[in-house]
Amino acid sequence: MGDNRLHIVLFWFMDDWGQYGRSYEMIAQQLSRQKEVAHVLCVLQPDQPIPVRTRPPLHIHQWKPNLKVVVPRQQILKPGFKPAKVREWVNGRLGDASLKLILKLHGYNRNNTIMWLFPPHPYADRLRRFVPHRHLITHILDNNALLRDATEELRHTVDAQYRELARQSDQIFVNSALNLEMFSAIHPKVRCFESAVDPVFFDVNRRRTKAVRLAYLGWVTERTDVALLEQVADANENWQLQIAAPDHPASRERLRALMTRPNVTWIRDLPYAQAPGFLGSADIGLIPHLDTPYSRSMSPLKLFQYLAAGLPVVSTRVSGIDHWKDLVLIASTREEFLQHIHTAISLTNPEATRWRVEAMRKQTWSHRVKAMLKEIPTLT
Repeated sequence: MGDNRLHIVLFWFMDDWGQYGRSYEMIAQQLSRQKEVAHVLCVLQPDQPIPVRTRPPLHIHQWKPNLKVVVPRQQILKPGFKPAKVREWVNGRLGDASLKLILKLHGYNRNNTIMWLFPPHPYADRLRRFVPHRHLITHILDNNALLRDATEELRHTVDAQYRELARQSDQIFVNSALNLEMFSAIHPKVRCFESAVDPVFFDVNRRRTKAVRLAYLGWVTERTDVALLEQVADANENWQLQIAAPDHPASRERLRALMTRPNVTWIRDLPYAQAPGFLGSADIGLIPHLDTPYSRSMSPLKLFQYLAAGLPVVSTRVSGIDHWKDLVLIASTREEFLQHIHTAISLTNPEATRWRVEAMRKQTWSHRVKAMLKEIPTLT
């Protein structure tokens, strides 16, 4: 007799497992630990570089009894392999065939499989078509159709996929009020779940020095008000602005002028395992986001990480923050942002720190995933 618990195929549109502690990764890990879930297969964006030698059809990030994390390869045999028809068949089909084999070996079938997609990516549509499933969830985090830096063609393509998946889905999960409003207009079952926190941030070793250390943890993108960070760095030479952000050409260009300041440090490509320690060495967490359609589609993950680490938080007035206004100093102007930093310096005492940490105890990914599972129809 087969296992009637949930079997989940989760797709994420990038290949970055283990690097940044992204929401999809936390969700996949927590799903695999729930008693209602038999198995989770997390499929990442296909690997397409042309190989210099023959490669396995799957790249494996993680292989645990209840959780497999894999990247299907669409280029397996190197160019020049003959016969050409065999090369085309292997490159075009063997990655998908390997996924099907994993599904079969772990008891996935049409009656017990939940398809859980994080678009945008063409492979999400392909996966949806060749994997039999009972229930389809489309999960929209940052709404990439609103990216200002993207081309109009890309925004149109992303928006078209979002809308098509919404029509095909049984449920839609989103993370912000803006996404809730947008997708509720095209689907009757939309639920909003904001970001949450990994419990590793509760256990930071807090280290204090005489200098005031201001932390920014996360990507530097079009949402980041770098001009505001420049103003922060110039406001007080004794403030040490520490940025932990992935090293990317666009980030280098955005941070070029800021990095000329002597009191600014950029920690590039900080491993996720070291992120709690980074916050442990800080005094204040900063959320210097611009108010744009793209930023309104977000639920800032760093907010929960800062608070769980006990840091006072200074933020611009952006979506996802007002709900936590009792814990966050929210600025409407750049001048007010600087004033709030001065105020936050007095909020680093042990009592205030404990208050922030305790407020996050029920905002873990375990709590969030349990709430998500309650929304999924049980198997009969």
